[in-house]
Amino acid sequence: MSTEDRIIDEEGGVYNPELLLANWTSVSFVLMTVSLLFYHMTRQRTLEMDRRLAGVFAVSIIIMSAVFAIQSLVVYAKRIGRLRTKKETEFVRQEVLISHTYIVVGSLLVVISLGIAIAILIGSFYGS
Repeated sequence: MSTEDRIIDEEGGVYNPELLLANWTSVSFVLMTVSLLFYHMTRQRTLEMDRRLAGVFAVSIIIMSAVFAIQSLVVYAKRIGRLRTKKETEFVRQEVLISHTYIVVGSLLVVISLGIAIAILIGSFYGS
């Protein structure tokens, strides 16, 4: 398959790095939701557990969520990088511009997730 054919396939949707990024981001959000729900249930005494242990469990799940998000961003950036090496078309230029937004927003989500993890740890160990 020539490079030109490959680009045509990519433009036709065979190669869709945004869809893969969205799927992995969804996994990350599910893990974050599970973590926050678990922590909330322990704080409201729906589940009886030491708050420090609950905080460690919740933060562990958030860290897994962040790892998935970071990994998906790295893979996405590599796929877009491979697309850049193809023939320069309007499609490729648009994909590269859009990719910057996805990478920035994904990175901000990781930073916010880690901030929430820090807040949970502080609240678990030093809160009332």
